[in-house]
Amino acid sequence: EMRQIFGGDKVGLSTGDISIRRGADVTIMTTEVYRNMAWRAKTGQSNLANGIEQDDIQMDNSQLLESARMDEFADLSSNSIVVLDEFHYMGQKGRGSTWEESVIFTPQHTQIVGLSATLPNAHRLAAWMESVTGRKSVLVEAGGKRPVPLKYYFASKRDFSPLFRDVAAGPGADHGLLGLRGDGITKTPKKLKDMKVKGKITADDNNALPRGLELHPTLQSSLERRLAS
Repeated sequence: EMRQIFGGDKVGLSTGDISIRRGADVTIMTTEVYRNMAWRAKTGQSNLANGIEQDDIQMDNSQLLESARMDEFADLSSNSIVVLDEFHYMGQKGRGSTWEESVIFTPQHTQIVGLSATLPNAHRLAAWMESVTGRKSVLVEAGGKRPVPLKYYFASKRDFSPLFRDVAAGPGADHGLLGLRGDGITKTPKKLKDMKVKGKITADDNNALPRGLELHPTLQSSLERRLAS
């Protein structure tokens, strides 16, 4: 998609395993790769620097070549913007430090754009970024629904099926594995009675009915059989 927008010769990829047009105007990479680049650019150091002899480093030829390439690629003097997606990963115990160090080591002339749809403490994070970078942080919050809706599927031996019921499908839509009753329609007459609902439920009644979770019938019957046995 990026190549279609910006042109094939202007977009590169760097994941650690794959390198395509490294150094292109727009380069997509893992956060770990960017963190390493930013660290090398900020400190001017590499695995072969600071008086460490090459013989003291246990690397094979491919690793040494990759280290040399990273040194060459670590020039961020012309890098204007870095976009860090899934910014809420900063809170993870395992990988969070990678996002933190990416922010800390990013050059002053490079604008940092952090993207997340599930960031509970955005104001605290913005304040932290100001404290470690010395730059003003601007928090842009989009209200309402996600600009890019999430879609969940589960995989069987045959195909992929929706994990949740499709909210937009209306009454009678197939259940997903977890059977999200997104349209609010209650499955059994007993439940309808408990809700004090009379008559036939139509699409116009959807908004008046509660929303919640209901197990997929197949999954529910399987659990009941296990409990009975």
